[in-house]
Amino acid sequence: TEEEVKAFIADTVAGLAERSPKQMGVVMGALKAKYGSGFDAKQANAWVKAALG
Repeated sequence: TEEEVKAFIADTVAGLAERSPKQMGVVMGALKAKYGSGFDAKQANAWVKAALG
């Protein structure tokens, strides 16, 4: 669900040593590993950008 994906993004970003847009690939890769194609990548991209600041 949308809430699960947002929570996963928040947890993943919290675990990063550095919070910057450079980490986008790391977070998106983790999403793909966990959810495969079962999430809206375009929407998730926007959430990840917001979470990374």
